[in-house]
Amino acid sequence: MKFTHWIILSLTILVGIYLINSQKKNDLVMIVLAPETEDATRALDDHMKRFAGQVAVKNFTVSEIEDEEMRDAQRVDIAKDIQTVISAQAGKKISVYGPALNSTIRDAYTDVIGNFPDATTEFYFYEDQPATEEFKKTATVSLQKFLEDTTGLLLERKQDEGSGEVIYKILRF
Repeated sequence: MKFTHWIILSLTILVGIYLINSQKKNDLVMIVLAPETEDATRALDDHMKRFAGQVAVKNFTVSEIEDEEMRDAQRVDIAKDIQTVISAQAGKKISVYGPALNSTIRDAYTDVIGNFPDATTEFYFYEDQPATEEFKKTATVSLQKFLEDTTGLLLERKQDEGSGEVIYKILRF
Protein backbone atom coordinates (compact mmCIF):
# COMPACT_ATOMS: atom_id res chain seq x y z
CA MET A 1 0.00 0.00 0.00
CA LYS A 2 1.39 3.35 -1.00
CA PHE A 3 1.96 6.00 1.61
CA THR A 4 -0.67 8.32 0.06
CA HIS A 5 -3.26 5.50 0.09
CA TRP A 6 -2.47 4.88 3.76
CA ILE A 7 -2.96 8.59 4.56
CA ILE A 8 -6.26 8.72 2.64
CA LEU A 9 -7.47 5.55 4.38
CA SER A 10 -6.43 6.94 7.79
CA LEU A 11 -8.18 10.25 7.14
CA THR A 12 -11.32 8.43 5.98
CA ILE A 13 -11.36 6.37 9.18
CA LEU A 14 -10.82 9.47 11.34
CA VAL A 15 -13.60 11.38 9.58
CA GLY A 16 -15.90 8.36 10.00
CA ILE A 17 -15.13 8.14 13.73
CA TYR A 18 -15.73 11.89 14.10
CA LEU A 19 -19.08 11.67 12.32
CA ILE A 20 -20.18 8.71 14.44
CA ASN A 21 -19.14 10.48 17.66
CA SER A 22 -20.75 13.78 16.67
CA GLN A 23 -23.95 11.93 15.79
CA LYS A 24 -23.94 10.34 19.24
CA LYS A 25 -23.54 13.78 20.84
CA ASN A 26 -26.47 15.12 18.84
CA ASP A 27 -28.55 12.22 20.09
CA LEU A 28 -27.85 13.08 23.73
CA VAL A 29 -30.32 15.38 25.40
CA MET A 30 -30.31 16.59 28.99
CA ILE A 31 -33.62 18.00 30.17
CA VAL A 32 -33.69 19.88 33.46
CA LEU A 33 -37.06 20.53 35.09
CA ALA A 34 -36.84 23.47 37.43
CA PRO A 35 -38.92 25.74 39.60
CA GLU A 36 -38.68 29.30 38.33
CA THR A 37 -35.91 30.49 40.66
CA GLU A 38 -32.36 31.51 39.79
CA ASP A 39 -30.63 29.21 42.29
CA ALA A 40 -32.70 26.05 41.80
CA THR A 41 -30.34 24.36 39.33
CA ARG A 42 -27.10 25.65 40.90
CA ALA A 43 -26.24 22.09 41.98
CA LEU A 44 -26.24 21.02 38.31
CA ASP A 45 -24.13 23.86 36.89
CA ASP A 46 -20.91 21.85 36.44
CA HIS A 47 -22.83 18.81 35.23
CA MET A 48 -24.59 20.87 32.55
CA LYS A 49 -21.31 22.46 31.42
CA ARG A 50 -19.68 19.04 30.90
CA PHE A 51 -22.67 17.47 29.17
CA ALA A 52 -21.73 16.49 25.60
CA GLY A 53 -25.12 17.02 23.97
CA GLN A 54 -28.02 19.43 24.00
CA VAL A 55 -29.21 20.89 27.31
CA ALA A 56 -32.78 22.11 27.68
CA VAL A 57 -34.08 23.74 30.85
CA LYS A 58 -37.86 23.76 31.32
CA ASN A 59 -38.96 26.20 34.02
CA PHE A 60 -42.27 25.92 35.82
CA THR A 61 -44.08 28.59 37.75
CA VAL A 62 -45.55 26.79 40.74
CA SER A 63 -48.14 28.47 42.92
CA GLU A 64 -48.79 27.51 46.50
CA ILE A 65 -52.38 26.33 46.28
CA GLU A 66 -54.49 25.49 49.31
CA ASP A 67 -57.34 23.77 47.44
CA GLU A 68 -56.47 20.09 46.89
CA GLU A 69 -58.40 19.77 43.60
CA MET A 70 -56.66 22.82 42.15
CA ARG A 71 -53.28 21.53 43.36
CA ASP A 72 -53.97 18.17 41.68
CA ALA A 73 -54.97 19.95 38.46
CA GLN A 74 -51.71 21.93 38.55
CA ARG A 75 -49.75 18.68 39.03
CA VAL A 76 -51.54 17.07 36.06
CA ASP A 77 -50.83 20.11 33.86
CA ILE A 78 -47.14 20.04 34.81
CA ALA A 79 -46.99 16.27 34.15
CA LYS A 80 -48.44 16.86 30.66
CA ASP A 81 -45.83 19.56 30.01
CA ILE A 82 -43.03 17.24 31.16
CA GLN A 83 -44.34 14.44 28.93
CA THR A 84 -44.47 16.85 25.96
CA VAL A 85 -40.88 18.03 26.54
CA ILE A 86 -39.61 14.45 26.73
CA SER A 87 -41.67 13.23 23.76
CA ALA A 88 -40.28 16.03 21.59
CA GLN A 89 -36.88 14.32 21.86
CA ALA A 90 -38.13 10.90 20.72
CA GLY A 91 -35.43 8.62 19.33
CA LYS A 92 -32.66 10.26 21.33
CA LYS A 93 -30.93 9.17 24.52
CA ILE A 94 -32.48 11.42 27.12
CA SER A 95 -31.44 12.20 30.68
CA VAL A 96 -34.14 14.02 32.63
CA TYR A 97 -33.37 15.81 35.91
CA GLY A 98 -36.18 16.81 38.24
CA PRO A 99 -36.01 18.77 41.50
CA ALA A 100 -35.90 16.69 44.66
CA LEU A 101 -37.75 19.04 46.97
CA ASN A 102 -40.24 21.07 44.94
CA SER A 103 -43.18 18.83 45.81
CA THR A 104 -45.47 19.94 42.97
CA ILE A 105 -42.90 19.40 40.21
CA ARG A 106 -41.50 16.27 41.93
CA ASP A 107 -44.96 14.69 42.15
CA ALA A 108 -45.75 15.51 38.50
CA TYR A 109 -42.31 14.21 37.46
CA THR A 110 -42.86 11.01 39.43
CA ASP A 111 -46.22 10.52 37.67
CA VAL A 112 -44.46 10.80 34.30
CA ILE A 113 -41.66 8.42 35.32
CA GLY A 114 -44.13 5.75 36.37
CA ASN A 115 -45.87 5.87 33.00
CA PHE A 116 -42.87 6.24 30.72
CA PRO A 117 -41.99 3.05 28.81
CA ASP A 118 -38.97 4.27 26.79
CA ALA A 119 -35.77 2.50 27.87
CA THR A 120 -33.56 5.18 26.24
CA THR A 121 -34.65 7.70 28.87
CA GLU A 122 -32.88 7.93 32.24
CA PHE A 123 -34.41 9.80 35.14
CA TYR A 124 -32.65 11.64 37.98
CA PHE A 125 -33.43 13.90 40.89
CA TYR A 126 -31.10 16.79 41.63
CA GLU A 127 -30.65 18.75 44.84
CA ASP A 128 -32.59 21.93 44.10
CA GLN A 129 -31.28 24.97 45.92
CA PRO A 130 -31.83 26.57 48.39
CA ALA A 131 -34.49 24.01 49.35
CA THR A 132 -31.90 21.26 49.87
CA GLU A 133 -29.85 23.40 52.23
CA GLU A 134 -32.98 24.10 54.29
CA PHE A 135 -33.95 20.41 54.24
CA LYS A 136 -30.54 19.36 55.57
CA LYS A 137 -30.86 21.74 58.54
CA THR A 138 -33.98 20.05 59.89
CA ALA A 139 -34.09 16.57 58.35
CA THR A 140 -33.87 13.42 60.41
CA VAL A 141 -33.26 11.22 57.34
CA SER A 142 -31.06 11.58 54.27
CA LEU A 143 -32.49 13.21 51.17
CA GLN A 144 -32.20 9.87 49.37
CA LYS A 145 -34.26 8.11 52.06
CA PHE A 146 -36.81 10.93 52.03
CA LEU A 147 -37.17 10.68 48.23
CA GLU A 148 -37.44 6.90 48.27
CA ASP A 149 -40.11 7.04 51.00
CA THR A 150 -42.01 9.88 49.33
CA THR A 151 -41.96 8.58 45.75
CA GLY A 152 -41.68 4.81 46.17
CA LEU A 153 -38.71 4.81 43.77
CA LEU A 154 -35.36 3.07 44.24
CA LEU A 155 -32.50 5.57 43.88
CA GLU A 156 -28.73 5.49 43.55
CA ARG A 157 -26.83 8.48 44.98
CA LYS A 158 -24.04 9.78 42.74
CA GLN A 159 -21.62 12.52 43.77
CA ASP A 160 -19.18 14.26 41.47
CA GLU A 161 -15.76 14.18 43.14
CA GLY A 162 -14.65 17.48 41.65
CA SER A 163 -17.68 19.71 42.16
CA GLY A 164 -19.45 17.82 44.94
CA GLU A 165 -22.71 17.86 42.94
CA VAL A 166 -25.13 15.17 44.03
CA ILE A 167 -27.74 13.56 41.81
CA TYR A 168 -29.96 10.56 42.41
CA LYS A 169 -30.39 8.12 39.54
CA ILE A 170 -33.77 6.42 39.50
CA LEU A 171 -33.10 2.70 39.26
CA ARG A 172 -36.58 1.23 39.46
CA PHE A 173 -40.09 2.54 39.28
